[in-house]
Amino acid sequence: MQQNNIFNLTKPIVLVGMMGSGKTLIGRLLSKKISLPFVDIDQEVEKIEKRTIKKIFEEKNEGFFRKVEEKTLLKFLDSRPKIIATGGGTFISTRIRKIILKRSISIWLKVETKSLVERIKYSKKRPLLNNVDTKEKIEELVKNRYPFYKQAEIVIDSNSTPKNIVKKICQKISIMGSDNEKILQEKFLY
Repeated sequence: MQQNNIFNLTKPIVLVGMMGSGKTLIGRLLSKKISLPFVDIDQEVEKIEKRTIKKIFEEKNEGFFRKVEEKTLLKFLDSRPKIIATGGGTFISTRIRKIILKRSISIWLKVETKSLVERIKYSKKRPLLNNVDTKEKIEELVKNRYPFYKQAEIVIDSNSTPKNIVKKICQKISIMGSDNEKILQEKFLY
């Protein structure tokens, strides 16, 4: 069954950003809103490896995880429209970033450092936060990763409610290529 592609997209939407920025939640909500399939790369990697990402980091290493992550992303990064949520480190790879920028509409879900710390400070499933000061590590990751994330085609301030974030994304996408923006806004924007 062909899905209704309300924005006449010809390529996937790829959500990038820090752990805790809401890529999975926003991806699911956006998927429902614009009737496109949703893929979470971290969840796909866990299915392939039959273990959690935390376990992959513990039993293998980050390098192994990144290779599986890249292979998995490339499998889903075909020309068919869909929503893809990436892992926090995916967009840091020069090779992957170039491919994402070429083959998709990339959207950075930008969140203030303070909000990120609040969102993930008690998470037990974030391997990069094992046995470290969460605030300090998040600040370090933000400093290192934001220069890469800002290369995304669209930047969305994600210090808002999920509903408002999805609305902002829909507005940006409709501006990018909709011939009938007014109808889209009336029908699909909250």
